[in-house]
Parts: sequence; C-alpha cells; structure tokens
Amino acid sequence: ALYTEEGQLLPVYSPAIISRAAIQAFWQGCIDMGIGALRRHPSEVDQLNETVNEVGAYELYGRDGKLLDVGKYIVIWKWAQGRWQIYRDIWTSNLPPAPRKEK
Repeated sequence: ALYTEEGQLLPVYSPAIISRAAIQAFWQGCIDMGIGALRRHPSEVDQLNETVNEVGAYELYGRDGKLLDVGKYIVIWKWAQGRWQIYRDIWTSNLPPAPRKEK
C-alpha cells in the first residue's frame, strides 16, 4: 500500500517491476527468502509540486539480524489518493557482485 497503482521498482539485474500487485509479489519473495528488515537513511529530500525526491543510504538485514547488504537509493514519492505514495524506487548495492559459479 506504500506504492501508487502505477508504481515501479527498478532493482539491479532485473527489468522494471510495474504495478502495486507486482511490487507486492516482489517484496513477498524477498520476505520468503529470509529478508527481515530494510532500513533507509535519507540524506536529501526535495519537493517539486506533487512529487518528492528522496536520496539516501540503506541497510538490508536477514531475519536473524545479520547485515546482508548496504547501498544507496532514490525514491520518488507522489501525492496520490490523498497521501504520499512511492511512485519510483531504485537502489544499488555498495558491495561487489557475488562471484559467478563455474559450471
């Protein structure tokens, strides 16, 4: 419910995930994989008419509290249905990609 109906997630190594239902399925998959918490730390927030741009850093934790990832993000919020909702959500890790497994 944080996302607009036409919201988009733009994760690394993936096509855009479009629509509130698809975004919900994405985050449910993350929870099912063991993600326990996402903490965002905004460093900039700028409003332009009916949108707000938020830039910051994030930390991703497993259910056991172990730090899994750190990185940066941009969220564009949009005034919709009488409240601020996420319109676009993009992030990238600060960690190097995992090594590819040889076949």
